[in-house]
Amino acid sequence: MEQAHNPAASKALNDRLLVAAYVVLALALCVTTFLCWRLMGRSFIGTDDSNIGFIYARNAAAHHGIVFNVGGEKVEGFSSPLYFFIGTVFYFFSATPEKALFAFNFLLCLGSNALVLYLIHRFCDAAGLDSWRKGLFLLGYIGWIIANPGFTAWTIVSLMDSGIFTALILVTACWIGLQILHGRAPSTSEQVGFVGLMVLLTISRPEGPAWALTALACLAVVRFLQTSSLKQTVREIGPALVAVVFVQLAFTGFRLWYFGYPMVNTYYVKVSEGHAQTLHDGIAYLRGFVRFMSPLQILPWLAGLIWLAFTVRRSRLQKPWLLTFVVLAFVSVGLFVPVLEGGDHFGSFRMYQFMYPLLPLSMFLPLFFDQRKGTKPWGLIFVLLVGCGAALSLKITWPTFNRVNTCTHDCIAGRDNQLKVFLEWTLATNGRSMGTRMREMFAPAPPTVAIIAAGGFPYSYQGTVYDMVGLNFARMSHADTIKSGPKGHQGFNKSVFYAVAPQVLLPECPATAPSQSSLQQEKVSLLGPHDFTNQVMKNIFSDSEFNQLYVYASLTEAHNQDAECHGYFLRSYLQSLPEGHFAVKTFD
Repeated sequence: MEQAHNPAASKALNDRLLVAAYVVLALALCVTTFLCWRLMGRSFIGTDDSNIGFIYARNAAAHHGIVFNVGGEKVEGFSSPLYFFIGTVFYFFSATPEKALFAFNFLLCLGSNALVLYLIHRFCDAAGLDSWRKGLFLLGYIGWIIANPGFTAWTIVSLMDSGIFTALILVTACWIGLQILHGRAPSTSEQVGFVGLMVLLTISRPEGPAWALTALACLAVVRFLQTSSLKQTVREIGPALVAVVFVQLAFTGFRLWYFGYPMVNTYYVKVSEGHAQTLHDGIAYLRGFVRFMSPLQILPWLAGLIWLAFTVRRSRLQKPWLLTFVVLAFVSVGLFVPVLEGGDHFGSFRMYQFMYPLLPLSMFLPLFFDQRKGTKPWGLIFVLLVGCGAALSLKITWPTFNRVNTCTHDCIAGRDNQLKVFLEWTLATNGRSMGTRMREMFAPAPPTVAIIAAGGFPYSYQGTVYDMVGLNFARMSHADTIKSGPKGHQGFNKSVFYAVAPQVLLPECPATAPSQSSLQQEKVSLLGPHDFTNQVMKNIFSDSEFNQLYVYASLTEAHNQDAECHGYFLRSYLQSLPEGHFAVKTFD
């Protein structure tokens, strides 16, 4: 006799399956986070750029205003106002909140990806799939997430705004997806939540408004197709659209009033080298992502686009089509916004990690389209396809990621260098160490310092620091309308440098004090046309004016040989140092 179907038992099994998926996701993220953290030197302080954000948050929490240097100019040298606000709150309660921010970013990643699992689970229910096929879909998504170490590195371990921005993108996509599955108008509380979500997305990053408008456009298309009522569609998305426009105008007005400029200061450095060059760099960035991460990883996006085009006439009112449309719209924006921004210089294609979790969804959603022929093993097919992609990623990404980030800079060549991210953590660690050492050496009156990696060093130095790239130095960033130089480091201007005349110029912050012979070699290397510091500073080390004002020197405390710093010193500053306090070795 056939056993009667038990709805209660089926629901309990269904709930246990979702909880099990949550547990597997949490364990998988714990493992990948630990591996990335260990690979990045077991550091909780994040990248050099994240330390820049920490400086602003610490100064704001201490009531110094939005400034890079205490008592200095007002400047917005961070990319995310939202993450700045969050960091300020953390610094208000703790002087060293890095570990708390690490945990915060981990929970953001876990929570947002758990919400994606919930969306997959609900969609499988709507498609009438049994538990084992549903489980395969859930495991396939988790496999996709952990296959890419760059995703974990940038969204969690970096302590940058990548984590909260990625989380907001995923939550927004899931909110719209769940509304599609509900098939009804959102309730008042849901609308209020969506308005808040759009506001947060708008202030999360410079490209946040583009993502918010994309979400609003997707929701408008979905609701219009579902209701055939333009009036109702406008009524539902109107409050969120007004909020997005108002917040953007309000922030622009605040920037003009407080900083004197309408855009975040990083814009004037990174996206002001000419539109043609920016677009060229962006296309190269996309090509690099496709070539290195393998075309198989964007195959879901291409397959989804083809499916949408062939089924638009007969299927645009069905839930699989609508949900696939939303996912593809988000993935498309994620692929092409970095092109318009010119990409960036960070390894492992940081700007493409924002939409990475959405890539597999655009492949398996169309599989549910036609259920008239009965349930088929689409879950197994999905796992096989995504598993092949994940396996290829593991073959290329994890071992290469480990090899690239555990050897010296000189052993990296060719496209492998595109995965190198360890340098960003090294800059922060070494910078903090050098900043602490120089703060103690020159107390109580530390000299003004010019530096390129303006994160870790100024964080611990706590004296006046000039950012030679201009990201945190408005006078420098606005000196040239059209800029040139290494990607993301184009803002240096010689006239501004000579005008502020920093007392010390640090080309780099080494972990240990170098020997006298290596200092001589470093001075010579700075004159080379391929030296990064020389490229950033536009060959200033060969200028006669510079060499008349500055001399390359090493300073060591007379009573402490471990207290050493070296770089270019203003000659007049060296002459003003107390006699007998430092042992000075110059390299003319």
